[in-house]
Amino acid sequence: MWTFRRQSDVSRPDFPLAARQAIITRLADLLPVVRGATYFPALGFTNSIQSVAPTLCPDVTYEDLEDIADGGKAAAAFLQLTSGKLILRDDVDRVRAALLVYCQHYTLALVGASRPDAARQEHL
Repeated sequence: MWTFRRQSDVSRPDFPLAARQAIITRLADLLPVVRGATYFPALGFTNSIQSVAPTLCPDVTYEDLEDIADGGKAAAAFLQLTSGKLILRDDVDRVRAALLVYCQHYTLALVGASRPDAARQEHL
């Protein structure tokens, strides 16, 4: 949550602070709940979507992503786009395209990991 709070202040200075704070106060970090109630040995003591998705959905991997393949790089790319640090249109287009590919992949991983599927149980 701290990362989101810090980045939201930097990335959207045009968005009213009161509105940002109202959104932030309604967010809940579910990671402590998951960590406290769930453990699958195949996850290797991590709850990262990069570990969870391939474990629960073997067809989901992050190996095919070239430019942006993890959340840290995605956050940095988003910050570059929203801060105006990228000046050349080609750079903006390249980073935006890579971020869209990552976000599409991430969304599919979240959907796949959240679907109940008895066939997945053999992988746990």
